[in-house]
Amino acid sequence: MDLDYSIGATSSIGARMGALAGATGSTSTAVSRCLFNGAYTAAPGLSQLAANHASVLLSGAGSAKAVLDSYQQQVDWLHSSLRANVSAISGQDDCMAHAMERNNASPVQQCTVDPATFPMRPEEHYDNFMFTPPLVNGIAPLKPVLAAFEATNTAMVDNAAAQWNNAADAIDKIAGELDGLAKEIVDVNTGVPFDAASARIAETAQTGHNFAANARTMAASVSKLNEIKDWAVSALQRIDKTVSTVPDTLARSTLEAEFMAKFMNMDLPAAIQQGVPPITNLMQAPPPPPAQETTANIGMTQTATAGLPLDGGEHRRFPFQRRHRRQRGEKCCGWRERHRRWCWTQRNRRGGRTRRLGQRAYPHGSGTPHAQPRQSRSHNRWAWHRNARRH
Repeated sequence: MDLDYSIGATSSIGARMGALAGATGSTSTAVSRCLFNGAYTAAPGLSQLAANHASVLLSGAGSAKAVLDSYQQQVDWLHSSLRANVSAISGQDDCMAHAMERNNASPVQQCTVDPATFPMRPEEHYDNFMFTPPLVNGIAPLKPVLAAFEATNTAMVDNAAAQWNNAADAIDKIAGELDGLAKEIVDVNTGVPFDAASARIAETAQTGHNFAANARTMAASVSKLNEIKDWAVSALQRIDKTVSTVPDTLARSTLEAEFMAKFMNMDLPAAIQQGVPPITNLMQAPPPPPAQETTANIGMTQTATAGLPLDGGEHRRFPFQRRHRRQRGEKCCGWRERHRRWCWTQRNRRGGRTRRLGQRAYPHGSGTPHAQPRQSRSHNRWAWHRNARRH
């Protein structure tokens, strides 16, 4: 096995890798200081969603704190292994140099080298995290639900999203420096041990890039909590405004119960689902983005709250009122079709009566209205007599 190495350059690489291990530990410590939990709100569904996000960030198997601690151990192991390699190679060099100075014919037998101790690689703990989607159902009074959403502390959500982004930036930077060290170690050294070390470093760097991408995904997912809160407050305020216009107490209570049943059992669960992250592991490669949007937006965008418009417009009808067929999604004829029907009706008037669209228009089987000669009043004697009586 041929070796071509530089002890000084490899020692410098090992020292920088030790600094990266320390930076990884600092990132893990910063994550553990984030103050975020499900107690930041009492809103139904939103508090359970926040508790799940806090668990993914701070505690539990597969959380950011757990995987970053394991990642620090991997980087520290790379640093220790490279330092052991450097120590073994430098020991061999010192032995050979000492033997050559003595001009000994059998330098290996006369020189004793202390065996290098290579550390055992720690086990990777990159587990999947648990995220239980909240279950929201039942009927709740309008005023308490609205007050709970309005009292939500949005600053804690912003802090959690910023913590995810900071961790992503820090680990992405560390992984980029590891990529540079993996290339540098094979540039200054040649041999199987250095090729294996470079492959291990590149593998660890790719894991860091995976975490950075997934951390940004989690930041976007936790930011949805504030979007859900804003949507819910707006929807509940519109319900309150609509219900307050009903003068009768019983009718107002019935309408409020109908609105809140739809909000709690249909609209809010659909909106809560948008806060569930699309990943289950922080260290695996993120799934590729979909080629095209295959699912319709639900909850906060297209789902109206009990017939209320979500664009801030005024409520102009009750849910039980029939909508226009274009609002129902049915095809509406254009002006050409309406003009054709009007002309067809005018050409088939008989004695002051208008023939309906589904009746037989041409008894003799002609194909077009123009093929049938227009009948005069004398041809329809009964119509002539009836019109005469009218005048």
